[in-house]
Amino acid sequence: MKMRQSGEWGRKLVLGLLLSAVPATAWADWVDVMRKFRPRISVQEEYTDNLFYRKDNRVDDFITTVSPGIGFSSTENKEVKYGLDLDYAPGFVFYAHNSNRNYVSHAGTLNAWYTVGRNWTFRLWDSLIQSKNPLEAYVAPPQQQPQAPGLYYPGVSQNGYRYLRNIVQPSLAYRFGREDMIELSYVNNYYHSENPSVGTIVLDSVTPRFTYWFNIHHGVVLEYTYTTGRYDFSPDFAGHRARGRYSFRPDPQTTLFVQYVYDAMDY
Repeated sequence: MKMRQSGEWGRKLVLGLLLSAVPATAWADWVDVMRKFRPRISVQEEYTDNLFYRKDNRVDDFITTVSPGIGFSSTENKEVKYGLDLDYAPGFVFYAHNSNRNYVSHAGTLNAWYTVGRNWTFRLWDSLIQSKNPLEAYVAPPQQQPQAPGLYYPGVSQNGYRYLRNIVQPSLAYRFGREDMIELSYVNNYYHSENPSVGTIVLDSVTPRFTYWFNIHHGVVLEYTYTTGRYDFSPDFAGHRARGRYSFRPDPQTTLFVQYVYDAMDY
């Protein structure tokens, strides 16, 4: 009995020495890191009266989605020199009357930036989703200051096939005024579906953008986008888009704008 008590006290002594050897600042840093994680969970109930998108013989069903998730943000101040935002959320989807359609989805995003000096900023944004959702959610890179119109990537898979979409966008920006900026961005949009009639689609685009405010009331955005598309079962294409926007800001809370967009596609 004495030997057992002695061994127990020995383990407690070793543990106490280890804990006392860790500086208080290290514990504070660890707590600060853990506060940057934000777990969450959501439950969604959906009713559809046309599960298979048919004109006749419609089938209704209730769809329950349980989605736990976790986010990480290195800083709340997006104006700091560098930062990293991460987010991941699986989705467990259950059909009340068509359980053979149950599936698990995955969605994740990454947003990182690094500023060199006072003018140059490199950003990397990535969004990945794997799902069978008939109507894919819209995704867009986080808006930057000065705000540039976001790019949206809708997709529809109405036959219950699993698909994977990954969008990666690196960009380099040079800021020469409070809201004046020259930016060059590249977007790779990869889409693969298990639907044998769709296969793989890859879109690549390059966009130079110029944003300039003449004064606090008048500003312009000029940009050009060159896009190529490669399809397994459709003709490839090359596209050109030119866009010009004039903005008028009568007060800090109101902005009026007019823009012109020109599109040309070559299949």
